Amino acid sequence: MSTKSLSIILVFAMLLCMINVQAATIYVPDDYESIQQAIDNANNGDTIIVRDGIYKENIKIDKSVTLKSENGSANCTIDAGGSGSAITIKADKVVIEGFSIRNSSWWNAGIYVKF
Repeated sequence: MSTKSLSIILVFAMLLCMINVQAATIYVPDDYESIQQAIDNANNGDTIIVRDGIYKENIKIDKSVTLKSENGSANCTIDAGGSGSAITIKADKVVIEGFSIRNSSWWNAGIYVKF
């Protein structure tokens, strides 16, 4: 292999290392119908914005994501429906902002951190 070819390969490899991977912003229900679907399809570092409403779900977060309501806890509720914890966190670097959490079962937490 010539020196010129090796130099081109080296420059190409350096450029690949410098590519900045951008975190995505995902909107619920615009991009995904449920918060859990958004989490399942998110990558580490993504932000999930949840529009106003009541979301009847038990959410499991197993990725480093930011989960935030669009307009604060007075407008966005996660309702566990009396079954289990509303949110279970199984990852580092998870941020949750601006939700009302209700109706976890009496022996479960609203937000349960499990490691």
